[in-house]
Amino acid sequence: MEIKTFQNYLDKCVIPPLDVQNYLAKRGVDYNLWGIKYSDGVQHSNGMPFDCFSPDKIDKFKDYILVPLIDEYGGTVGILGRNCTQDDRSKYNLSVYRPIFKRGYVYGIDRLIPHLIKGYRPPICITEGWFDYVALSRVFPTVCTLTVNLSERQLAVLKRYFTKFIIAFDNDKYGKDHEPLKKLKTNFTYIYPPSKYKDWSEYYEKTDPKSFDISTLKILGVK
Repeated sequence: MEIKTFQNYLDKCVIPPLDVQNYLAKRGVDYNLWGIKYSDGVQHSNGMPFDCFSPDKIDKFKDYILVPLIDEYGGTVGILGRNCTQDDRSKYNLSVYRPIFKRGYVYGIDRLIPHLIKGYRPPICITEGWFDYVALSRVFPTVCTLTVNLSERQLAVLKRYFTKFIIAFDNDKYGKDHEPLKKLKTNFTYIYPPSKYKDWSEYYEKTDPKSFDISTLKILGVK
């Protein structure tokens, strides 16, 4: 499977319908800004990523919000899908170019690299979820691992550009379990949203934007 097949697939998808646009707006997401598409299920499987379709050529991303996964060089190397229905399919669906993901993929680096100043490596936040990434990126340089299990290869990619890492995972037992991260032998800082919120995305949704920005900067220790 070639990398270009992901972009080919996205090019055949449509802009999100109005109800989905409203859902995204509620979560602080501008679909234009993030290049989000929507699958109406009419894409043809020929020449498309094989794991976007079932064996009988049914589009597995039908009625999913589609987030392009861009690597540090600007290539579309995968698709993250979020189910917009109440059916029994997975909430999230992922289709990726596996060679790049095996080397260590981190979402959001491509947006930060153009703003790096030579000789200066800013601290960055690392989230596990994409919607958490969107919320935190409002106020601080942020990337997303798409998993709570930050790997050695992902960290190696990050260390090419950054030196200080702030873990901003969810308010649950997995997000607060620091033992797996200790194996990476890196001095992480840990932050969490206020305890009544399950994650950063929910904190943003249930707080007005200005209050979220001010309080999150305080949590980060930014004056």
